Amino acid sequence: MQLRRFAFGVAALVALLGMLYRQTRCAAVQHIRVCDQREAAPAEALLEWDFSPGQRPLSLIIDLESESGVAGSLTCDGDQTVAWLPLPAQFKGRYTLTTTATYRIYGFPKVITTYSDGEF
Repeated sequence: MQLRRFAFGVAALVALLGMLYRQTRCAAVQHIRVCDQREAAPAEALLEWDFSPGQRPLSLIIDLESESGVAGSLTCDGDQTVAWLPLPAQFKGRYTLTTTATYRIYGFPKVITTYSDGEF
């Protein structure tokens, strides 16, 4: 009987720790890329991205810089997975995307910055 209570206590503790881990794990931004561009003024680039499992960010800042010097920035809600990024002009070739995600874990802010390269 004591062994059964002990096993139940261990199982409950493991379940509790799993729930705590899931709540504190930040969902990483994955597979961010430029999918399309609008030719009409003002120029815009369509961005798409996914999230890994975990808590989504409160906000997301995405900075794009192309090798031709075209740059733009976008701030959006953490639940979005698609957005149009305003640009001063269209670009072709390689680009770098800098993503800054802001999370709130148990009342404390946590910022994670990632970089990704691509070509359009």
